[in-house]
Amino acid sequence: MDNSKILIEALLFISTSFLFYGWGVLTLYKKIFPYNLIKLVKGKFYHVDTDHKRFLNVENLKQINVSSIDLKELGVFVTYGQSNSSNHGQIGYLPKNKVYMFNNGKIFKYKDPSIGASGIDGSVWGMTGDKLINLGLYKEVSFTNTGWGGKTILQLSKGELFDYFIEQYLLTLKMYGKVDAILFHQGEDDAEHHLEDQYYDNFMVFMNNLRKLLPHPKLYLSIVSHCGDPGRHKIYVENTKLRSHQKKLIEDNLDILRGPDTDILVKREHRLPNSDFCHFSIQGFDKFSDQWVECLR
Repeated sequence: MDNSKILIEALLFISTSFLFYGWGVLTLYKKIFPYNLIKLVKGKFYHVDTDHKRFLNVENLKQINVSSIDLKELGVFVTYGQSNSSNHGQIGYLPKNKVYMFNNGKIFKYKDPSIGASGIDGSVWGMTGDKLINLGLYKEVSFTNTGWGGKTILQLSKGELFDYFIEQYLLTLKMYGKVDAILFHQGEDDAEHHLEDQYYDNFMVFMNNLRKLLPHPKLYLSIVSHCGDPGRHKIYVENTKLRSHQKKLIEDNLDILRGPDTDILVKREHRLPNSDFCHFSIQGFDKFSDQWVECLR
């Protein structure tokens, strides 16, 4: 191989390397690459696996018999939403009281990652259950977790994710004879994809589908739009229009009650840096669970 050909190949390699490096820098800081478009397209064609048991080896958990639970003193909640409701936060908290998790007709002692939700890390629910019991509101608490990370409200309003949520709700109702409330936390994806103008109408699609199947649903709706480092991604810090739609949904509907406002939890210690300051740390879960308890009491 002559020297001129070697030189050309070397220059081609160097220029290609610089091209990809520059593209990466622009993608990171200028948001030129259409991630949101690709994410939406992927959501249209990618089959969602709702067999949530694949995230946890249920066979290694000790099943609890419902006869050992004091149903009169039990709080029963079904949770739904996106990643901050579904095992995508910091793992490490272990409930100290009689807190349970329910899925597919089986009851287990609560342990993160809880069965039923999409993630494999920690959630706010174990800590919430402990605090509800410590305050004397219940002697025992059970959570049925059905959330899925990275979904808009419209994606959660119909199709197999909605069907899975309803299925688990009805199984919970059959097991315990009641569901005290649906705890709903979602909004970050709609803010990210600039879908705030459609949020009210899309949420009502969810509510109307819910009311067709459940005669008197009771839902606590979180006020949430934040996802991102306040120092860099200010566009995702707080979406005022989306928040106003969530508040109006609460005002307009008797069966929608006010849940936590997690947009106020924007200190760095409240979020995980490796999730781009979107998902909660243990300290964030502490504040988040305080809000849930205040709403439920």
